Parts: sequence; structure tokens; C-alpha cells
Amino acid sequence: MEKMTRVEAFTAIKAIVAESAQAEVLTPYIDKYIETLSRPSKYKGSGTSKAAIANRELFGEVLLTAEGQTISELMAQSEVLGAMSTQKVTAILKRMVEDGKAVKERVGKKTLFSLPQ
Repeated sequence: MEKMTRVEAFTAIKAIVAESAQAEVLTPYIDKYIETLSRPSKYKGSGTSKAAIANRELFGEVLLTAEGQTISELMAQSEVLGAMSTQKVTAILKRMVEDGKAVKERVGKKTLFSLPQ
């Protein structure tokens, strides 16, 4: 059986219902549901949240070195990072690791961040 979208499925159901005695009652409901499925989602955005854009602007505040540093050490080096919560700095560093601008390394119980080689 071939995969079909919900719109295709309800269009097929509409064709079957059109032959029944309940066609006059059911067809408007099916049409309305197909219309709802066809509408673009209002939640689809650019994919990048305002917070993520703001975090990217803070990449320059993170002073990474070749040897690894903990988040606490990085926060102590910068006034801007020191004023933020640990969770916010973690989010910035996570984005930097995803973009290839930092390397995350786990040594024992410590997580160290450094410059990529």
C-alpha cells in the first residue's frame, strides 16, 4: 500500500461518502477538515528563535583557549558571562559546539570547552 497524506485520505473518504445517503451532511465537514489540513501552520517560523540569535551575538564574549576550561572558569574571565546564569552560558557554548567554533570534552566529572584544532 502506498503512503498517502491526510488530505489525500480525506479526499478519498469524501468520494466514498458522496455515494452514500449521508453525503449532504458529511461532505461539508470533510471539506472543512481538508481546508484546515491545507492551511500552512502558523507555528512554522524561520527555525531560529530570538534567543538563539541573541546567543550568537554573545559568541565573541566567550574567551576560549587551546586547553580546556570549565563553564565556571569562562564565567570568571568575562563580566558579561559572569552576569549570566550557568544555564544561559551552557546554551551559548552548546551552540558554539554545534557550529564548530568550540570543542566539548568530558574529563572525569568536568566538562571542558576549548578552541577547535
